[in-house]
Amino acid sequence: MEALQEQFQQLQKQNEALLLQLQQQQQQKLSQQDEEKKQVCQTTEPPSSEVHRVTVKLPPFWKDKPTLWFAQVEAQFMIAHITQEITKYSYVISHLDERYANEVEDLIINPPANTPYTTLKTEIIRRLSVSEERRVRQLLMEEELGDRTPSQFLRHLRSLVASSCPRPGDSSDSKWTNRPQHRHTCYYRGQDYRATA
Repeated sequence: MEALQEQFQQLQKQNEALLLQLQQQQQQKLSQQDEEKKQVCQTTEPPSSEVHRVTVKLPPFWKDKPTLWFAQVEAQFMIAHITQEITKYSYVISHLDERYANEVEDLIINPPANTPYTTLKTEIIRRLSVSEERRVRQLLMEEELGDRTPSQFLRHLRSLVASSCPRPGDSSDSKWTNRPQHRHTCYYRGQDYRATA
């Protein structure tokens, strides 16, 4: 078990290092894009007083991961320099199909006056997200490694309960180790040691 915990911790460290590297690359990319925009602006005509419409292409709504969907939506808003709450709100409600619009019908019919987008976002996530208890139960009792690599499996587990991922020594860790034996499969150098035990 200690070997699994050590491997889990190593995978966490590797994942954190990769996330940091990805964030640095994204920052560099954004800096390059800003530089390119400045160069283009300097070589083009002075801006006119006309307002130009910016098209934002939002991905289809993801019921299973509304928080991730909103992160992508906000990236699109940032790229398009959309900062007004009402504009963001309008884009989001125009991209919700009937099933999900029904969940926030009250906010669509009577939009909040002060922060319509933030309120809508919070309520969509709250109303459509799987409960924390259900995500923990799925993590601890239902998920299996399958044909995923350990790092893919770790990312999958983290996506299920990002802030509640069991750490060695947590009370939830004991639930993890008490899973039925038939669910555990130990592979080492391509051999299934359950079959040889």
